[in-house]
Amino acid sequence: MNSSSTPNYPQAQILVIVWIAMLSSLMIYGVILFSMLQQPVKSAPPAKELLWILQGLGFVMAVAGLLFNRSLYNEERIRTALKTEYDSSPGTEEVAVLARARRWSGRLFVFFIISFALCEMAAVFGFVAGMLSRDMMVAAPVMGIALVSLLLCFPRPNVLMKTATRISASLG
Repeated sequence: MNSSSTPNYPQAQILVIVWIAMLSSLMIYGVILFSMLQQPVKSAPPAKELLWILQGLGFVMAVAGLLFNRSLYNEERIRTALKTEYDSSPGTEEVAVLARARRWSGRLFVFFIISFALCEMAAVFGFVAGMLSRDMMVAAPVMGIALVSLLLCFPRPNVLMKTATRISASLG
């Protein structure tokens, strides 16, 4: 099987658009929080334990999103997923390999969206902590790690399709 027959990931542009939208929403959360904190409001501060819980959940979600995204590139995981995509349709081996990789790519789209959503959930937890505490320094670490995690989750589905096609061909 030659490299010219490696399929491109059909939803690659959609994934990049969704990733940009998620990244934009993180920026919007920061701008809204910064703007709202410029307005003086007298209210009782929330319990520190609540803020710690929100910050902790934010950190966990950001790390989970990043780890989940990185696990998509694990060759053993790709091999296991492709083994479940056995193709019994008639045709050449190359057609079967490409069909198996394309079917797997549909599930891959969902996995990318899940990793993006986990990163965005982290930013939401930071946003809420910042709103409740009325302190940008409470929100900044969580929203920062959410931003870094989402940036590191930039979708590279065509790399995965090349890997999946190579592994699929070795499965026979």
